[in-house]
Amino acid sequence: MKAGPLLVTAASVLACAVALAAFAWRGTLPYRGFPGEEVIVEIEAGQPARMAARALQQAGVIRSALLFRVLMRLRRAEETIRAGEYSFSREMTPEQVLDRLTRGDVIRHRLTVPEGLRADEVAVLVAAAGFGTSKEFLEAVAHPGSVRDLDSRAT
Repeated sequence: MKAGPLLVTAASVLACAVALAAFAWRGTLPYRGFPGEEVIVEIEAGQPARMAARALQQAGVIRSALLFRVLMRLRRAEETIRAGEYSFSREMTPEQVLDRLTRGDVIRHRLTVPEGLRADEVAVLVAAAGFGTSKEFLEAVAHPGSVRDLDSRAT
């Protein structure tokens, strides 16, 4: 066997390894690819990890959905990310983003309901705050089964 083809093959393998290492290293750096002061990304309940990674990449929060999925797999976090609305306003490493998703550091929306209001009056407040329609609220109140996982005594 001649040294020429062997040398070319070794150089090609080395070049691929260096390119892969550079790609992986770049993926660990802090990143902020979104315009404006903040971006909000919604992770749906039951959404596959690959879809969450894609949404984060499309929003400019992470550089690579592929590398983020590898990180999730390495940390065994694919099933532990939490649903909700997440606000990102600064550059972050993929590790920091994943930490927020697994902690469930979501945007909290507040609604104050004065004591003594009837359900139809609360429905107006809920609709005015943008949490749905009055009709949806009243239907949810009429069927408390959706909160049974929070309180098994809900009837």
